[in-house]
Amino acid sequence: EGFDNMWPDFVVCAQVLSLGFASAVLNYEEFVNTRAGTNSTSELSHGNVLPLVVRPWGMNAWSPDNRGAGSNSWWFNPLLDGFAGIRCTHQPSPWMGDYGQFWILPFTSSGVQPIHSQALGGPVYTYAAEASAWKPYHWKASLFDHGSFVATLEMTSSQRGAMIRIRFNETLPGKPQVAIINSDRTSMHYTGRSGPGMTVSGKTAASIGEPPRFHHYFHVTVEASTAEHASFTVQQYEWQNALVVAEDSGTGHEIVVRVATSYISE
Repeated sequence: EGFDNMWPDFVVCAQVLSLGFASAVLNYEEFVNTRAGTNSTSELSHGNVLPLVVRPWGMNAWSPDNRGAGSNSWWFNPLLDGFAGIRCTHQPSPWMGDYGQFWILPFTSSGVQPIHSQALGGPVYTYAAEASAWKPYHWKASLFDHGSFVATLEMTSSQRGAMIRIRFNETLPGKPQVAIINSDRTSMHYTGRSGPGMTVSGKTAASIGEPPRFHHYFHVTVEASTAEHASFTVQQYEWQNALVVAEDSGTGHEIVVRVATSYISE
């Protein structure tokens, strides 16, 4: 009889405990180590995978690139600290290579060692991997120029695009800039937008093994979120396959980049 009287309380306690346990493990993505299996080379594989920020069944994946556009298929390694931009990637394996790839690289026109156009396409800054956030839905890191803080960058992805926010060091005198790097430079063009922003559009060239008319179309909109009267200009670096959007007013220290893509049409 005593046990029967205790049974309702036991059931309630069990339900409360089960609810608490369920809520504690609900966000399974928090347990994902996106760098697992990334320490791979052509000589030795530990997984041949990448630290991707990507939605489930997303059309694109995004990753920091250590080496840049001029590198081979092993362009990320967790032991390297170089930053050559955020790479839009579809690489299934380094042995197969990438396709539909392009890069978004924030930088400033001044610093300890100013970035020249010849450097675009390679690592221009460094970041501390252990101090960065590595989640399948979010990547965040601080960028440094020879030990001097330049900016904090964070990004997330959507089904067919991404959003990147860059907070530049306000004490730096140079212009905040964003380079869009693409192998098919002739396809890129830009338009102004209503408000403080600029949109760069383009398409990637077909890679080896792809149909000759295959393209990955993209629109990259660069805006200032902290300056009402920010203004932008665009410069093309032909030999580096890049268009660079620069914030000219000197007040737009927080830049937001919105990316939309399509396989069908521009």
